[in-house]
Amino acid sequence: FKVIPIFSPSQEEYDTTVEQLIMLNFKYPLYIDTFRDFGRLNDCIPEDRRFHCFLINGEGKPVFIGNPIASEALKTVFLKALRDISR
Repeated sequence: FKVIPIFSPSQEEYDTTVEQLIMLNFKYPLYIDTFRDFGRLNDCIPEDRRFHCFLINGEGKPVFIGNPIASEALKTVFLKALRDISR
């Protein structure tokens, strides 16, 4: 599977976000949504940050919502969802 983070910083947060990614030596593909289109085009995503991580299947539909590193229970559910879409 591919993990592609999408960062949608406000104009005020943009420089800090880029600086932090550089300091972390982030070497993976990512999107920086400078115009914050992702949130605007996906208005079903709630403001609550707990729901800002999700796994989508091959058709682009979410099959898991939540941050799998937040708890062991979420990690277990995430790994099951990952196995299910890998079949």
